[in-house]
Amino acid sequence: MRGYTTLEISSWAGISFGATHHYGELVGYVGEKYTSHEVKHKMSAEFAVELSKKDGWSHYREGMETNRFNNREEEN
Repeated sequence: MRGYTTLEISSWAGISFGATHHYGELVGYVGEKYTSHEVKHKMSAEFAVELSKKDGWSHYREGMETNRFNNREEEN
């Protein structure tokens, strides 16, 4: 069996009230084994400030990894 991978960017909107971010996950099969990995990117200084205000947690810093994306097409 040939392996393949799909990038799936989904949103929690509709499941989590007030959600504003999208989340990415790589899913696929290696041989016959299903595997998945979260897609993450490093936060910009502006994104870290935005998340700190939104979450009420002041420990977000530029360069920290996050699995949150502002939209389905965001590139990092």
